[in-house]
Amino acid sequence: MRVIMMKIGAEADICEIDGSLEGMQGIVGGLIELFCPFENESVGIIVNEEGKLLGLDENRAVVQDHKIADILCGPAFIVNLDSEDGDFCSVTDEQIERLMPKITKNTIWC
Repeated sequence: MRVIMMKIGAEADICEIDGSLEGMQGIVGGLIELFCPFENESVGIIVNEEGKLLGLDENRAVVQDHKIADILCGPAFIVNLDSEDGDFCSVTDEQIERLMPKITKNTIWC
């Protein structure tokens, strides 16, 4: 599955990952949680459900309406939510084109 990967302290990158539950859990280092901060986009961010509780390093601030809405902790990646069967699926070229300019090393602008 093609995703927008957001590793701590690194530029966002397009990666192919194992889209199984186990594969996604391996990337974030634990249970997965879906976070959907983007309005008018059928994408979500997969994070470690307990990332903050476990004290994982801060990854990126999520900024909405010029205010910090949340802080992602630990590795995270963006998936497409627009599959026919309700599963996560690969981000499209169009989604990549719209989203990549909104993602810096330490901020996601929503």
